[in-house]
Amino acid sequence: RPAEDRLGLDFRERGYGVAVADVDADGREDLLVCAHGQNRLYLGTADGRFVDATEASGLGKHRRWSVAASFGDLDGDGDLDAVHLELSGEVHALLNEGAQGRGLVVRLHDPEGSNPRGLGACVRVRTASGTQSRWLASGDGYASAHEAAAHFGLGEREGAVQVLVRWPDGFEQEDLAPAGARHHTVTRSR
Repeated sequence: RPAEDRLGLDFRERGYGVAVADVDADGREDLLVCAHGQNRLYLGTADGRFVDATEASGLGKHRRWSVAASFGDLDGDGDLDAVHLELSGEVHALLNEGAQGRGLVVRLHDPEGSNPRGLGACVRVRTASGTQSRWLASGDGYASAHEAAAHFGLGEREGAVQVLVRWPDGFEQEDLAPAGARHHTVTRSR
């Protein structure tokens, strides 16, 4: 328990899966823990700890036995929504209406290669406050697959965002997401 206490995590229920993403688009990663009895949402804080936001997010109303969760922008608004799978096989979508910052969804497109979505690439965004990195993958964890896109929480920053991609074969490319953009596609240059 010392590590859980230091991080601000409280796992009373048996956990089955964890999905990691920046749910509130503040630039810090958050945790959605699938558990027997009650799923939990923990928001990352500036001091590296987590705060339990299960009740505040509305997730506390849903007492389920979930075994897997995935994130993606289901409604196209630039923030991350969640899908979780119950042990019974039922699937539930949770639309995120509470993100406080701007989210940026970066998709990759390689029209001529054998990996058109760029799976395995490292995508970075650089802003005045720092750099964030994501590895592009669509599957991770038990019975779950995430959207094949990199999601970044940018907080209140509305300016253009520098996007750097290291494709799986090592080719590096730089691009610029326009000011205010919530979605951006980087097409591989040759």
